[in-house]
Amino acid sequence: MDFNRFFNQQDQSIILAGIIVGYLTKEAFVKLREKWFRDVLNFSSLEQIEQDRIFNELVVTAMSLTYLSMEAMIELNPHEESKRVFQNIKNNLAVSYVRLLREQRVEPDLCDLWYRLLAMRCEEYRKDYDQHKDQFSNPRENPWVPISAVGGSSHICRGDDSKIKMLLPDFSRWIGKLNLGIQNIIFENSKKSKGQCRRIQKNSLNH
Repeated sequence: MDFNRFFNQQDQSIILAGIIVGYLTKEAFVKLREKWFRDVLNFSSLEQIEQDRIFNELVVTAMSLTYLSMEAMIELNPHEESKRVFQNIKNNLAVSYVRLLREQRVEPDLCDLWYRLLAMRCEEYRKDYDQHKDQFSNPRENPWVPISAVGGSSHICRGDDSKIKMLLPDFSRWIGKLNLGIQNIIFENSKKSKGQCRRIQKNSLNH
């Protein structure tokens, strides 16, 4: 039995990145349809291009949270195997989302912009962290949750302080929910992979 054929780590991470992207995209659609969220932004009065921009901001905020959280997990986790999994997830987030866009027949030039947009947002949030790192002394808390919440709400509201103030508490809860959802996806996939591996090993020993 060739176990590498069944458990190629990179292939598993690509699949996992796709699952995470699907989850984030679905949650962005759910948030976009919430009446309270729309009312704060006067969403129904906005042009279609502005409505699309707000959805894109939801997605890129969620993706930035995931990307930067994977970077933190790579740095903090002592196990090389886990580090490789987190690295592969991080590397395939934008690829998975662009693949999803292309399946929806989005123009190639617009798809390719996502790589730059994600890189720009992550760089922005890293700078925010560097400026306020003294506020994140609790190692059990993910600093990218509040940083993504503040940054994302600011972009969604185009810097309108009154709207940011209204949106931020609810938006912070949404980002926290995404953070837990991402962790659960990784944890559940890890359990399934280990269980499948044990079953194949047992079957191979019986033949």
